Amino acid sequence: MGERTSEQDTSFLDQPVFGVWKITWWHVLYAAILVFILCTRFWALGARGYEHDESIHAWESWKLATGQGYRHDPVYHGPFLYHITALVFLLFGDNDFTGRLGAVLGGIAITLMPLFMRKWLGKKGVLLTTALMAISPVIMARSRYIWHDQWAIAFNLPYDTAADLGSGMKSRFSPSSFSERPKAFPTNWVK
Repeated sequence: MGERTSEQDTSFLDQPVFGVWKITWWHVLYAAILVFILCTRFWALGARGYEHDESIHAWESWKLATGQGYRHDPVYHGPFLYHITALVFLLFGDNDFTGRLGAVLGGIAITLMPLFMRKWLGKKGVLLTTALMAISPVIMARSRYIWHDQWAIAFNLPYDTAADLGSGMKSRFSPSSFSERPKAFPTNWVK
């Protein structure tokens, strides 16, 4: 039997799409998933009115953006949601689309997290996990509303994953700055 060459050991995902460039099929598939994520998160984002909670979050954020201040009330969510939405209002103006834009960015950040776990998931695991997060009705719906959930997940998922994997990473963000219920999303499933 002949010896296996390195070309035979190369998986389909590692093969270049074009001979000259270093773009592999993994990059093409990941880019396709990313385009799907962007389209589904931004599609008709401002076409519907705010639901009750969103209207409160948008109103408080608008007051902060227009210089009327912010006073934390434990009945509502932590301050990060209001500050990120106010920042978006300041940068892009205030309307239904921009009110949800900060939340969408948090939802997109969640779906990109498996990329940073490539060491443990592998290339196929990253593609599969990202694809499942892209089509998840819960993650998609939560990413399109002005709620604290996506930001709580976006900041707690890396922290909890790193702790579970034994890296000793400490979070720079207090979970209570996102919500009055810091563990809104179980993240110990990555083990």
